[in-house]
Amino acid sequence: MIITLPLPPSKNERLIYAPNLRRMIASKKYREWRDNARQILMVMYGYNGFQKIRKSTFEEQMIIDITVYLPDKRRDGANVLDALLDCMSGFVYTDDKYIVPRFNRYQIDAEHPRVEVFA
Repeated sequence: MIITLPLPPSKNERLIYAPNLRRMIASKKYREWRDNARQILMVMYGYNGFQKIRKSTFEEQMIIDITVYLPDKRRDGANVLDALLDCMSGFVYTDDKYIVPRFNRYQIDAEHPRVEVFA
């Protein structure tokens, strides 16, 4: 199965410091991306996500192949991994700690930056 999601914000854009709470919180950009990506996953996997979910355990680790289409060469493609795995947890697999990600390649697509996951 191929899952195509918009390009996640980088690791550096994912969290911001909230001085009034004295801790890091999810940035607005990340929250908007996460909500959009979850809407796409809900359409693919059903509302609750657990209809086609694959169990992931230490004994049954799941390998996913990732192709990242970046808008330009300045961005680091590996910075999308945390946001991507967290977002797909509960839709594609039960827990992202037993997922083995494998990057196929990074490509440039300035008009349609995205991530394609082969699960």
